[in-house]
Amino acid sequence: MRATIHKTLAGTLTMGLAVGAMGVTAPEADGALIAYWSFNDTENTGSINPDDGWGQAGDGEEFQPDEGDGLMSIFGPTTGTNFRVEEGGGTELNALEGFDAGDALQFGRGERWDGNGFDLIFSTEGASNIAISLASFRSSGGAEEFEISYSLDGENFNLLETASINDDEYALVETSFGSLLDNQEEVIVRYTQIGDSFSAPPNQGAGIRVDNVQIIPEPASLALMGVGGLLLLKRRSRQG
Repeated sequence: MRATIHKTLAGTLTMGLAVGAMGVTAPEADGALIAYWSFNDTENTGSINPDDGWGQAGDGEEFQPDEGDGLMSIFGPTTGTNFRVEEGGGTELNALEGFDAGDALQFGRGERWDGNGFDLIFSTEGASNIAISLASFRSSGGAEEFEISYSLDGENFNLLETASINDDEYALVETSFGSLLDNQEEVIVRYTQIGDSFSAPPNQGAGIRVDNVQIIPEPASLALMGVGGLLLLKRRSRQG
């Protein structure tokens, strides 16, 4: 009886370890993904055109994900910041398999963008250990940092961390939420631009770019559980 239990447990933990290992390889559009935005073929619900139109951050533009379920909503206290989907401005960094560099979300620079940004709205029902990753960089006059906060009721936001935006070339911005967003009908994660370092009028050729936004359940805890379980079984087998 004990041998049967050990065998079944070992099989379960080995499967868990394999799932965790898959999670740290190149990302794929699979059942673990909650939502993904590449901006390569973006459908907009507001006023801008992804090819040549600039919108205003106060207009509440919304973007549907390329994969999964969710919504990205642009926000701002004023209509002073230009933003658009920039044709050819994207990267392959953090892209899902099958998506090329393509386009990117671009915010223009200027003194009035501070406090503008975007919300990611999604459900985590049945999911835990949520992580969000995206590729981003700033050019002259762009925001220096993101304030990353979250809300479980749609009104009250809790600041989680502040993340630097890389200069001149794409780099990953990765955020792990632990259990904070587990199993929620709807959550909002907010990225607010801060650190205004340029006081001239907006320049649509600069600012920041954001691409390949991924929301996934983090596999690390499952992988660690698998490793720990296998070590325990090994120790028990030696004692037996």
